[in-house]
Amino acid sequence: MKTKLFFLLSVIAFASIGGKKPKTPKNGVDLNVFFSEHVWMQEGFFQYAPDPVFFDEINIDESYHWVIFAGTWCDDTKYLLPHFMKIAVDKGWDLASMPLYLLGEDKKSKEAKKHKITVVPTFILMKKGKEIGRIEEQVSYSLEQEIAQLTKGLN
Repeated sequence: MKTKLFFLLSVIAFASIGGKKPKTPKNGVDLNVFFSEHVWMQEGFFQYAPDPVFFDEINIDESYHWVIFAGTWCDDTKYLLPHFMKIAVDKGWDLASMPLYLLGEDKKSKEAKKHKITVVPTFILMKKGKEIGRIEEQVSYSLEQEIAQLTKGLN
């Protein structure tokens, strides 16, 4: 609940500072700022209701974090990224520990090369600098079901 409140207050605070963009974190784009700047993120976030059965199966502790690669030009990103953020906020995950890397259509960057990114969006679950697993481009079922499968038995 605290994360939801912080997230929404961040959006309000951004609007109240006249749209001045805060300093971008060293590792990727600030998710709160990105959210406030893209209507499709806001619409997808507020319209999405995760399936409670699979949502309740997602159970990872604070030793895990996500690294996200996306493209604002990509329809799959526009569909899945708001859903991912909804799950993250509802789960109380620390958005500040989730770097978001925006890629062009060529999907080339130093970080993309390091993580062997070939498609977007890509959500990589990490622990202590090591990749645990990833969800790439499209999901077979629902995003929360894919995350539940990926995180099953980790704690």
